[in-house]
Amino acid sequence: MIRSHTVRIGAYELRVAPLPAVAALLMLALLVSAGFWQLRRAEVKRAIVVEQAYRGDKEPLVLEPGVAATATLEGLRHRRASAAGRYRDDFQYLLDNRTHKQVAGYHVLTPFRLQGSDAHLLVNRGWLPVGPDRGRLPDVIVGEQTLLEQGIIVAPPASGLTLGASGYDHEGWPRVVQNVDLTRIQEQLGGPLLPFVLRLSPGSEHGYVREWRVRTGLTPERHVGYAVQWFALAAALVGLCIWAAVQRAPEEHHGP
Repeated sequence: MIRSHTVRIGAYELRVAPLPAVAALLMLALLVSAGFWQLRRAEVKRAIVVEQAYRGDKEPLVLEPGVAATATLEGLRHRRASAAGRYRDDFQYLLDNRTHKQVAGYHVLTPFRLQGSDAHLLVNRGWLPVGPDRGRLPDVIVGEQTLLEQGIIVAPPASGLTLGASGYDHEGWPRVVQNVDLTRIQEQLGGPLLPFVLRLSPGSEHGYVREWRVRTGLTPERHVGYAVQWFALAAALVGLCIWAAVQRAPEEHHGP
């Protein structure tokens, strides 16, 4: 039997049982740790928002062959950019399981060959609905005339719901794919591919639905809100422990 320890403080007694006390301390440490983790995530999200605003306000970057040779996602993410070249109608990808206003559809991903180079840039030209017949793919031909396209540099779209094979080994074009695999796309193009995606500007006439929103997950305010909840739970636990452990001491009766 585990005995509790009793300490008298004035008119009250503090009774502490070792096992419940250890459990309470572990739970308290977990709650406080979760609160501080949420605060750290809020700081990270604030930094992302500041970076987006700073890079979005800079002059558009021209993706010339010389710049493309040393381009990195981390160095250019969220930058506005422009590129001259030609779309590759012979290699197009339809990224499956993308919804817009609760309607199923594709993101149209078209390689764009930079002018004067064999390097390619993968351009997300926007969203198209699947339509009533999945076996009938939409017509996404854009032509091979020389164009000057503009957009925002972003990471490849995150993988959504994966159903079946990746789609990269299917016959014919365009190919319906389940995720964006830049390595496979580069292999199929037979030339260098920049390590990011250009979200096509809504002003271009060569795209589809483009209501782009840069997603960072939860906002900093949401993280702070969750932190407050964790700290409130920690405070409630402390209060509950005090209420359970502290009792009024019985009055001492002295004989005559």
